[in-house]
Amino acid sequence: DYKSGNKQFDLTEFYNGLSMQLITYLEVAINYVKEELKRDDIKPLGAYYLHVYRPKRKFEEATETDLLKKYKYEGLFITQLEAKENSYVFPLRKNKDGQLGIVSQSKNKFYTNDEMKQLFDINHRNMQQAGNTIYEGKLEINPSLHNNKRACQTCPFKSICQFDALLPENRYRIIEKAVRDEILTKED
Repeated sequence: DYKSGNKQFDLTEFYNGLSMQLITYLEVAINYVKEELKRDDIKPLGAYYLHVYRPKRKFEEATETDLLKKYKYEGLFITQLEAKENSYVFPLRKNKDGQLGIVSQSKNKFYTNDEMKQLFDINHRNMQQAGNTIYEGKLEINPSLHNNKRACQTCPFKSICQFDALLPENRYRIIEKAVRDEILTKED
């Protein structure tokens, strides 16, 4: 998924149905290859956001390494991701023993195949709930509040919905932090 900002996968937003796009794209791509190309041996490496922008450095002056470092992937990585050397775009580096492994700050971005299947199941549940809510005509104004970020802060439709936190019928939907181990074991 191409983004103009530095987007990262947020498990809490995903779990609460606020950011389902990346997982949906991945599952659609997998299903397309399985159905249209008749391939069952699909092993995705993950789903990524790529920050698309014009680097300040002149292209002619930049080395290939400089350019690669500017375009690191963010998102979900499958634990079976392999490389032969340090990667500038994936969070893989050699340790002091020369073994290639996951960069420690990025361990929470890696998921096993079984965990990815659980994320697909969560995504299906969220889509089903959203569809049912719309079908039932439940269209309350209840923007989310997560990490001190109010959905209304960046919403271009504020003047249309006229959400006002001072009115008793307008309340923020407080999003609690999702704990990975609880979510992925709960969904078994």
